Amino acid sequence: MGIEKTMSQMPKKKQISRFMWLLILLSCAIFFLDYDERVLPYNSTILAFSYKYGFISRGLAGTIYQWIDHILPVNMIDYAMVLRFTLIVTLAFYVLFFAFCYQCMKRCQEEYLGRFLYLILFYAVFVVSMFAYKRNFGRLDLYLMALTVIGTMCLIAKKAEWLIVPLSMISVMYHQGYVFMFYNILLALLVYRLLSEKEKKARIYYGVILLVSLIGCSASFCGSSSSAIRMECVMWMRSSLMLRR
Repeated sequence: MGIEKTMSQMPKKKQISRFMWLLILLSCAIFFLDYDERVLPYNSTILAFSYKYGFISRGLAGTIYQWIDHILPVNMIDYAMVLRFTLIVTLAFYVLFFAFCYQCMKRCQEEYLGRFLYLILFYAVFVVSMFAYKRNFGRLDLYLMALTVIGTMCLIAKKAEWLIVPLSMISVMYHQGYVFMFYNILLALLVYRLLSEKEKKARIYYGVILLVSLIGCSASFCGSSSSAIRMECVMWMRSSLMLRR
């Protein structure tokens, strides 16, 4: 009742502004409580994967990281640089998450805003702590969630919905598990739009659904192939010590 009663007495814009400051302060406190200043070997080693070994699953993150190493005048193949890179990516995701929350609050009807703030606070605790905790710090799930949030924001804003297709392709290149963990979120939103929009727009969304579904099926087959599994085993053995402390 506290937040809802206090916020209801303010204009909506002021409610959102004050709540965003509260959300940021709470998130900072949670982050510093959970942040352990290290990347576990499982999450750092994945950056040693790259497409120079072939079109392997989970190879995009390492390919991008090693490309950054080539263009920057500093040696990125170093544990300290891995830690800094992971920290920057994680903080960028939090900014994206705050932008997503702000977009949702702006579109929330004023009579439901107070209850919606509680919902955001509840989820923020888990979102921030999940990727600040040492076990998940630097995990590929962060990239998958970030790309899914961008796709969701496109659907909510009704702008550049076509980005869902390339975003899904990029997500699968990060990790084929995207098909099972995050793909269904965009699919559910697209089905809702398909059933609620007028006929012309429905046809457009239907085409998007087909394309995303094709990506999901292709990822399932590629990710489960025995050759991909054998290649990953070899890669893990070769690179297990590359980025450890």
